[in-house]
Parts: sequence; C-alpha cells; structure tokens
Amino acid sequence: MPEPFETARFLKTFVLEAQERLGRIEQGLVRLERESADLELFNQLLREAHTLKGSARMIGLMAVDGLAHRLEEVLAAVRDSGQPPSRQLIDVMLEAADALKALVEEAAGGPAAPDTADLVRRMARWGGQSAAAAPRTPAAQPLSLSALGETRSQARAQRVAGPEHTVRVEVGKLEKLSNLTLDLLSTYEQMKRADEGLNHATQEVQRLRRALAELAMRLEGAERHPARAAAVARDLAGAASQQRRVAEELVAVRQGFEADAHRADLVIEELRELAIDLHMLPISTVFDAFPRAVRDLAAEYDKEVQFLIVGGEVKLDKKIIEEIGEPLLHLLRNAVVHGIELPEERERASKPRRGTIEISAATRANRILVAVRDDGAGMDAEALKSKAVERGLLDEAAAHQLTHQQALELAFQPGLTTTRMITDISGRGVGMDVVRAAARRLNGTVDVVSRPGAGCTVTLELPLTLAIMHVILVRAGGYQMAMPSSFVRTVLNAPGNGDAARSFALDGETLPLVSLAALMELGPNGRNGSHQRIVAIQAAGEKIGLTADEVLEEREVVLRPLGPHLSGQRKVMAATLLSEGEVVAVLDIPGLMEAAKSYHAQAQPTMAATGRKPRPAVLLVEDSVITADIERALLERAGYEVVVAGDGVEALARLGERRFDVVVADVEMPRMDGFTLLERLRGISDYARLPVVIVTSRQSPQDKRRGLELGASAYIGKGTFDQNVLLDTIQRLAG
Repeated sequence: MPEPFETARFLKTFVLEAQERLGRIEQGLVRLERESADLELFNQLLREAHTLKGSARMIGLMAVDGLAHRLEEVLAAVRDSGQPPSRQLIDVMLEAADALKALVEEAAGGPAAPDTADLVRRMARWGGQSAAAAPRTPAAQPLSLSALGETRSQARAQRVAGPEHTVRVEVGKLEKLSNLTLDLLSTYEQMKRADEGLNHATQEVQRLRRALAELAMRLEGAERHPARAAAVARDLAGAASQQRRVAEELVAVRQGFEADAHRADLVIEELRELAIDLHMLPISTVFDAFPRAVRDLAAEYDKEVQFLIVGGEVKLDKKIIEEIGEPLLHLLRNAVVHGIELPEERERASKPRRGTIEISAATRANRILVAVRDDGAGMDAEALKSKAVERGLLDEAAAHQLTHQQALELAFQPGLTTTRMITDISGRGVGMDVVRAAARRLNGTVDVVSRPGAGCTVTLELPLTLAIMHVILVRAGGYQMAMPSSFVRTVLNAPGNGDAARSFALDGETLPLVSLAALMELGPNGRNGSHQRIVAIQAAGEKIGLTADEVLEEREVVLRPLGPHLSGQRKVMAATLLSEGEVVAVLDIPGLMEAAKSYHAQAQPTMAATGRKPRPAVLLVEDSVITADIERALLERAGYEVVVAGDGVEALARLGERRFDVVVADVEMPRMDGFTLLERLRGISDYARLPVVIVTSRQSPQDKRRGLELGASAYIGKGTFDQNVLLDTIQRLAG
C-alpha cells in the first residue's frame, strides 16, 4: 500500500509561492496600464499566471487553476491584439487577481472565497473563449478532496493558534552562517588548547618556585663547602634555563590567546552583522502594495496620478516593515484625497493635469528616512488653526501666535480634519495621529514640510533595526540611563547656576533646559550644578537640553522589550543589559520632549524633610530582571522603599529579616511560584493579614479565582497593566 501523500507540506509551500506570484501579477497589471507597449512585461505576467495555474493544478486547487487559466487567456489576447488595454479591462484583471488571492487564502485555512462564476464568464468574453469551457484535465493526479479537506483543517488549527512568522533567506546567507559557526567552533577549540598550554606553564612556574626555594636553602653555608657550592651553581644555571623556557612558553601562549581572541572577535562581528541581516527585508516588501492602492484611490476620486517609488532596495528590520505599512498608506491616502487637485483645477493653476506622488526610502547613518511627497495643493495652515480653535484645542490669541510650522503640527492632533466630506477613507480626523503614534512606537519621528500650492512632504525617520542601537550612557539622580545617539545633537557643560537655569544658548539660539533627574522623577541630582553636563537633543524639528550628572560613553547595545504591562511608559522605550550586568532604561526621546514641554520644575518636599513617617516598604517578588528593575523604579519614584526577591523562597527569607507593608508578587517563578508563596504566607500567623498583590500574565478566570481564594489582596493582569492601577492599589493597601 503506498505511503499517504503529505498534503500539508505541499500546500504550505504553494500558498507562500502563490502569494508572491500574485503580488507580482498585481504590480505588473498596474504597470501595464501605462506601459502597454512593453512586450517583456506581458511575457512576465503570462509566465506568472501560467506557473500559478500549473502549481494549483498539481495541488488540486481547480478553482485557482481555472481562474488563472482565464487570466492567462486574457493577457495573451491583449498582447496579440497590439492595442493598449482599457481601464475597464485592467479593472477586470485586477479583480481576478483579488479573487485568486481570496482562493489561495481559503486554501490556507482562511475565510471562504466569494463565488467566481460571474468573473470567469466575464473574463472568458474578454479572452474570446466560451464561458462554459471547463479547465483542461490535469496531467498529474490532483490531491483527493478528503486529503485536501484534512490539510485545510490543519491550516485552520494553526491559524487559530496564532500566525506563523516566516522570512525567506538566501541560501548563500545560510551557508555563510554555517561557515562562521564552524569558524567560531574551531577558534574555540584552539583557545581550549591554548588554555591547556597556559595550565601547563602555570604548573611549571609553581615547580620552578619550589625548586628555587630549595636552592635558597641549600645555598646557606655553601661558601664553606666548594663541592656543594659547585653543585648549587649548576642547579642555578639549570633553573635559569628552565625559567627562560617557561617565559618563552608563556609568551607563545599569550600570543596564541591574542591571535585566537582577535579571530573570535572578527567571527563574532560577522555573526552579529549576519544575524541582523537575516532579520532585514527590502522596503519594497511594503512599497509594492501601494501602486494598486494609489491607482484605485485616484480612480475613485477622479484624480490623475503618477506614482513613483524610489529606494525600494533599502533594507530594514522585518518588525519595522510590519509596522509601517498602515501609516504609509494613511499618508498616501492623504496625498491622493487631500493633496492632489482635480485635473481641471491643476490646469487652472498652470500645473500638469496629472499630479505626482512619490514615496522614497534612503539611509542616513543607522537611520532610514521614508518620505511621501506630492505636488498638490499643500496643507492649509490657516484652516488647521481655525479647526483647532473650533474644537477648543486653542484660543484665538494662541492660534494667532503659531508659526507656519507650528500650525502644520496641528495636523497630528487626533480628530482634527479640515475636510467636510466623511467617507470610509477620510474625514474622521484619523491618519496623521496614527502616523505619529506608529513612529513613536518604533523610536522614530515624523516631520512635515508644506508650501501652499506647491505640495507637501511628510518624512518618517526610523531606526534600521529594533534589535541593536547606538546609545549614549548618562547618569542622573543616581541612575544610569541610555539615550539613542541619533537624537543627541551635542554635549556641553552646564551653566554655573545648574538646576536653576531654565535655558541655554546653542549656535546662537536660546533653548529650554530641563533637569533629566527631575523629568524622570528621580529626586535631586547628585552633583553640583557647576559640574553638570547638558545633553542637547533634537526630534521632529524641536530641540531642548537635558542636564545630567555625568555623560559616560557611547555604546552599541541590544534592546530588550519592556513587556506589554509596561508598554505604556511614555519616557522609556526599552531596556538593555550592559556587559557589566547592570540593567539600564533606554529613554524615549520624543516622549521625554513632550513631557518636558508641560514640565514645571517645582521641587516636592521629601518625607524626611517634612518629618513624616518612614516610606512604606514593598517586597517585590519577580524573577525577570528587566521587569523587576522597571517596577522597582516605578515604585521608588512613587515614594516606596523597595526590596527585590527573585522567587518565593528568597521572599520568605527577606520577610524573616524585616517588616514589609505590601508584597507584590509574580506567579511564574522558579523554586517557589507566587501562588505557593501566597499559600505559605496565609498559613503563618504573622503574615496572615499582610497585603499581597499578584501581578501576572496569567489572566484566566481559573487563575484569578485561585489567587483570590488563596487570599490575594488584589490580582492585576500584566496584559492590561496600568501603572496607575498598581500605584493606587499599593497606596490603598499600605494605608
């Protein structure tokens, strides 16, 4: 009996390839509308449709086979006619591409695709074929319907469990990764042999020391015994020779170590670069979806648009690519709907009937600039100010004081729109605020430049990767922090009046000055103002200065995410673990700048200064170093004394050493989890009434019920974590 056919493996491969082919077909059809004389473009589209048809037939997806066959026929008929395809015909072929995407998605376990019978009939008329003509019998035996149904069920089960993130990697890169790994292993073996040589040399040195000590004892009184003196002299000469040999051996071992370490450094650096490159994709991955969207929008709004793509080969992190598609689509929608004028209006303004929209990507240092430009009417600064006043965001006097650039920034206010037409695409005041929010999530900025009647340019500045970043380490308020280097303009000495200064001069410009320690709510700085440094930062065209106790050095660090329960932090974007083992917060510069605008430097009296009772003590039980460090900083800024324990066993030991007002504990921990710790505490009379707050990612009703039944004072889920909820809860429980 033959082995069962592995349908799941082949279907998965087909879906990936079909999605790529359909993407190329869609892009080619959009090009065909303006490049109908390009025979190679026709041939490329025919090859894609033909290959898709054959692959679908082999996998048993006859609906995909039949529709791809019709598309192939229409393309061949248009090519052979020698006439450019009409917009209606391009629309039909794009509709077929959409239907094929839906059929492929259904085969992968997605929703059922719409019926394509009417579309097949219309395409048959365009291709000069009978609509009743059935697809040809496949040359190879298709998969059975039962096997295909089983495969789709498996795909649906995978879809429910969560999306599978994949990225295609060139074989050459995998070979390089394999070779570098082997090189590193070889270098490691050489360093192990060098270590063995070092151990041998160390033993020789110890033996030589013992021999010299023995000779020193024999040397006493040897002057009175010539024979003994001669023997000692011979032994000393031998020891000297042995010393030279050991010294040479140690030099050779050191040189070997240095060579191996240098070789390891080179291999590790290549591995690091390759690891980053494996996560990088060309930005064309997201750009290629835009020509179709711009074409359809232009047709819907009766606009004539020439769409250009520049720099699609620029590579950046796959995670960033996944995030920027929707913001860029918002910008393109704005350019088509609000920017580009109707053809008649452009003619009256002495412009070409066809407007131009360009999306471009370029690198600058370790950042990428993505710009959307149009030659349309530009943003109306006065209309933005009027709308802001109408919505109560500004009063008339404040609006009058705004510069042109400040007025343009109003476009990023949520809900602010100058259009009176509300559709599913525009008029709801969403778009620009979405763009800025996305840029901030990616540690980037948005800048807008517009001239009335001459068009608008919106530029996103983003990091090339979210994994590694160049930062400048600073110290303020007793804490070490990291600032992304790309936002730092310069570093200079603070004026003599230190924290009292509210401004400083830079290149002939007076800029606001804010204490970083005060901004981060860390209390007074540890240094006198005359020894402080100013870090001048710039983001989205704005500049401010931050005073710090020290500016330490610049480093390249690996970023660690904060986790969903701390993602709402406006001043911290990530954390990093330094080589010294210290966890450091990486500051969110745009968020800091926003906080600095509304900051009022009014020192708050401490409890010690006002003679109030000692700070409440919190025992924080958390095994994640990064989460514990950030939560501790949050609680300490709120005025609590915090002691951290890595698990329940360590927490019990800390409770035996001193008194605590509140315990904040995770659940998932080694040795003793949070539930077990809670149960143990409630069984000890001294801790039966001690407030215990559970903060965990386990949020099922069963877990919550168990925590409360065991005696938890509060149960807070990390998935919906709000730092104010935690602080309010602890304040209430600590009295």
